[in-house]
Amino acid sequence: VDGVVVVAEKVHGSRMMEPSSGQRCHAVDKQAGVCIAGHLPDGRSLVTDLRQDCAEERANFDTPMRGAALAHRLGSRMHQNTANGWYRPYGVSMLVASYSDDGPQLQVVDPSGTALGYYACAVGHGKTVAKTHLEKIDFATVTCREAVAKAVEIISEVHEAKHKTWNIEAAWVCDESKHKFVHVPADLLPPPNTKA
Repeated sequence: VDGVVVVAEKVHGSRMMEPSSGQRCHAVDKQAGVCIAGHLPDGRSLVTDLRQDCAEERANFDTPMRGAALAHRLGSRMHQNTANGWYRPYGVSMLVASYSDDGPQLQVVDPSGTALGYYACAVGHGKTVAKTHLEKIDFATVTCREAVAKAVEIISEVHEAKHKTWNIEAAWVCDESKHKFVHVPADLLPPPNTKA
């Protein structure tokens, strides 16, 4: 395993929208980032909080926050909104990708605040079919480059045809990116199968 890949389907409400708008993959620290599934404003609010948490961890302990700790911190914040009656729950699930001294980690945090580690996971619409495809892959032998191609293929297959304008956003934290969470270069991102 040489890292973690997160890939998102971005549906555009209009053909006039720029493909780069509505970003779903965000870096929260050098070695960690998240992929938002759900309500984008809620996700961006949580990204801002996570960036502050990561900066404080580096300032106080001179070390990056580990993936599991980052996911549990996010989960605690999300759970607070389900436990208090005067807040609404966050309408978002988030995939947390990290690669620090604890190795590559993929954690998924759902709106209830539950944070769990996975080898591979799908969230959002079409997740059941996508999970079925993911379960057939031996991730112990797949490189991040291969994982990007497989993820784009799976998203293209489960994509709902009613959405006319859409594209794929992918980010990774891996050996090739020198353990930094960055977007996958466009030349390595295969075009989605738009016949879905």
